Amino acid sequence: MRAKPLLWAAGATLLAGAVGTALLVRGADETPPPQGPLATDEPPAPRWACDAAVDCRTFDLGAHQTVDNVDLAFVDHHSPFDADAVFAGSWPLDQARAHTFAWTVRVPRDDVFPLRGALAALSRQWGTTAPDGALGWSATLRLRPPGAEGAPAPDHVFVPLRGDATLDGARAIAVVTWPPRDSHTPTVTVRVTPADATARVYPDMGAGDSFPWAGRRATVARVVQPEAPFVGWVEVALSPAPEAEHPR
Repeated sequence: MRAKPLLWAAGATLLAGAVGTALLVRGADETPPPQGPLATDEPPAPRWACDAAVDCRTFDLGAHQTVDNVDLAFVDHHSPFDADAVFAGSWPLDQARAHTFAWTVRVPRDDVFPLRGALAALSRQWGTTAPDGALGWSATLRLRPPGAEGAPAPDHVFVPLRGDATLDGARAIAVVTWPPRDSHTPTVTVRVTPADATARVYPDMGAGDSFPWAGRRATVARVVQPEAPFVGWVEVALSPAPEAEHPR
């Protein structure tokens, strides 16, 4: 009778060893969990951090603010934290406010985009919860980010390469031409769609080339390549011109 505890102990030891071996074998066969950030992870520190010593603006989704004489709004977001935010801006082209320039741009986190004679960068965005439980979203921009140079001239407009621009109802979009006309001079293809006319396409536009846009001559001042930290855009100088003027 005294041998039974020894037998039980020996049996338990064998069982534990078998279970441990099975777990080791199972662990070896399992695929390791995916690495990298998840939607619930804290975002990494922003490149363009904000504190009391720098000029930053925080926007709630759908809210408008005046920034550098631009009516600017945070109009859409994409989860998770490090995804893109969409901003829209506009300003009048004359004191009578008879003509308006407007644009939208999709901005990846830490990227820089143009304003009126200035630059801004997306510092961060995050989800919010109101006291009544309603879910929202906010984003912070850092204005005039240090080290980022090349803001558009104050009297110029632009066409974002990750968005569009509208001049008196005529919508313009632009894409980088590939291969480029010249390895040192980036060019774009511009598509202009008037509110009441058929779209026209102007290929291979580089610095100094022009195209008609809403009754004006739009001359390409420069093409900013979509390379970090810039979203990329086409800076344009406007001047009076007949609508049917040849693009060059």
